[in-house]
Amino acid sequence: MEFDNTLEVPLPPDEAWKVLLDIKRVAACIPGAELTEVVDDTTYKGKVAVRLGPVALSLAGHATLEEIDEGGRRVRVKTHGADPKGRGGADSVIGAKSGSESMPVHHPAPTVAAAATTRSETTRRRARRRRGRRSGGMPDIALYVSA
Repeated sequence: MEFDNTLEVPLPPDEAWKVLLDIKRVAACIPGAELTEVVDDTTYKGKVAVRLGPVALSLAGHATLEEIDEGGRRVRVKTHGADPKGRGGADSVIGAKSGSESMPVHHPAPTVAAAATTRSETTRRRARRRRGRRSGGMPDIALYVSA
């Protein structure tokens, strides 16, 4: 899956860039996310709970700032998360940039555009078929997820 997002940040470009690199502040803005450990300047551990319609997923994992281009104000973050119960996981690469090139000149306050592209792959446990007999002799095919 690929997601593209753009938002306006009411800050001058230099300040917006600092916020974009402040993972503690960014994580606090993500619903269901919790930063659990700062490993070093570029690696963080955390948890996130996501619900998409009837599907709920809780992941624990890490994020690493892989590329930081100060001059171009671009950053690439690689993430990996796994369900603590072993039901699946997700890997993502997030490319983000900040710049004022897409803001109208007449904008009343110093504002910068921040854009992010996320490429994500999810995994889940495989379903297996189990055949059995009910007491009445009818076949019972149950789908269950293996551990």
